[in-house]
Parts: sequence; C-alpha cells; structure tokens
Amino acid sequence: DYRRKYSPIGRSWLTAHFFIPEATFFDALGATYPKMSVDYWWFLYIDQGRIKPENAGQVGEAVQKASGELQFRMRGARLITDVGKAAEDFGTKLFFLRVPLVMIVAMIEAMLLFYLWMVASALAQQQEEDTARLRSRGSSPWRVISLLLTQGLTLALLGFLLGPPLSLIIISTLGRLAPFHPLTSGAPLPAELSPQVYLFAGTAALVALVAVLLPGFIASTRNITEYKARLARPPARSWLQRFYLDIVLMILGAVLLYLMASGRDFVSRELFGGLTIDAIMILTPTLLLLVSILIFLRLFPALVTLLGWGLERVPAFWVVMALRH
Repeated sequence: DYRRKYSPIGRSWLTAHFFIPEATFFDALGATYPKMSVDYWWFLYIDQGRIKPENAGQVGEAVQKASGELQFRMRGARLITDVGKAAEDFGTKLFFLRVPLVMIVAMIEAMLLFYLWMVASALAQQQEEDTARLRSRGSSPWRVISLLLTQGLTLALLGFLLGPPLSLIIISTLGRLAPFHPLTSGAPLPAELSPQVYLFAGTAALVALVAVLLPGFIASTRNITEYKARLARPPARSWLQRFYLDIVLMILGAVLLYLMASGRDFVSRELFGGLTIDAIMILTPTLLLLVSILIFLRLFPALVTLLGWGLERVPAFWVVMALRH
C-alpha cells in the first residue's frame, strides 16, 4: 500500500514526499548533491477575500500572464492553477447576469425620469405665477433664480446625504425576507457604501437640481403681462405632439419589437471573440414603455372629451360637477 501510494513512477523503488523550507532545499540538499535531478514545487496561496466582481477579470488575466512569463524565464517550469479559469468563468457568468439587471435598471430609470419630468412640469405651472409677480415687483431674473437655486440645493443636498445610508439599510434588511432565505439563510444582504454609490447619488441630485431650476429659469424670463397672456391662451399641444415625434417613436418601437420577437440575441460576439451587449435590444423595453406613455398622453385629451360628451347626457347634475372638479 505504501509503495502504491507514494511511488508516482512505478513500483521499482520507494518514493517519499517531504515538505521542507526553501533554504534547506537549496543550501543543504542542493550543496550536498549538486548534480541530482529533482522536481520542486512552490505553493502560492491566494487571499480569496480580495477577489471581487470588479477585479475578477484582472485576476484571470494576471494569472495567464504570469504563466506565460514563468515558462519564458524558467525552462521546464509550469504553473498549475484553476484560478484563471475560475475567474474567467465567473466573469462570463457575471456578464450574462448583468444583462437582465441592465434592462430592469433602464426601465426604472425611464420611469423615474418621466416622474421627474411630471414634477418639473407641475413646478413650472406653480412657479410661473410666483416668478411673474416677483418680476412685476422689480426683482431681476437672477434674483428669482437665486431663490430657486437655494431651494433646489437644499433638496439635492438632503437627498445626496441621506439617500445612500437609507438605501444601505433597506438593501441589508431585504436579506431577512423569505424570498432571500435560500441565498442569505436569514442574514442581512452584504452591502457597502462605495465611492461609486455616492457618484450615482451625486448624479441623481444634479439631475433633480436641473429639473427644479429649468422651469423656474424659463418662467423668470416672463413678466406678469406675458403670464396673463399664456394663462388666457395656453398652448394646445406639446412639441412632441406638434412634430409627431411620439408617432415616430411608436414606429421605431414596433420595428424593435419585431426584431426582438424574431429571435435577435441580447448578447453578441465581437470580431475577436469577446462578448458584448446589444444596446438596442437592451433599451427596447424602455423605449416601448416610453412610447406607451406618449401615446397615452396623446389619446388622453380625446378620451376626456368623449367622456365629457357622454356625461352631458347624464341628467344628474351632481355627477357632472363632481367629475369636473
């Protein structure tokens, strides 16, 4: 049994394996038998905790590069490890995992931007009267903008400072919910506040600040006379509907939906074999969501007119007044 276990070449002689320090191998054993033929190994231990999704690809490339340099510098040397292949497989799985996440994030961002646009439109109507009155009392446009800037900076700064810690608490708590038990065993989800989180928070705060300031900046250029004129004759349709851009987007969305239904892949290969995400296919659900919103905004006035025409035939006066107000 001993010969069969420790004799890698055969059963002709007994082979025993020893782990010895590097100094003993070269200084003692090598000096005593300078012409002996040996095979020696170096064991390199990797800190697995330092391999993260953002550097897994770099780790795999570094291992492959080290293997090539080792064979070039030391004749007969070999690097035996599964770290490079494991990192490469992990990068491939992570790449395919990010495809649906990118789609979901794109749709969420589109909904948030639409909500932000609705809020900005409501603020424009609310601030137009206030800015017109301030202009009629001698305030300059820059004075009005400074007031709006103070308000917007306060809201943006509060969101930038409180948003990331609150999201960290919420995401960590999600690990205790039942759908995440197979993954976390009831423990909180691992999350941390990286610089990238604050970068996204700063970008969102900047976009919200622009959304608050832009309607006020446009309204600050009008005086009370122009405000009364716009109030008496408001614009009938938005520029999207006047130039039929929503119809153009609807046709484009129909073409992209046909390509998606025909089996076009979300992931394609580059010229040298690398994987890349098809941005058009990824953004198609977001575009369809945007088109549905724009079509609803175009059809909504007609639906309200039709509803009003039908309610005119209702004899109950209180129903008409309730729906009107």
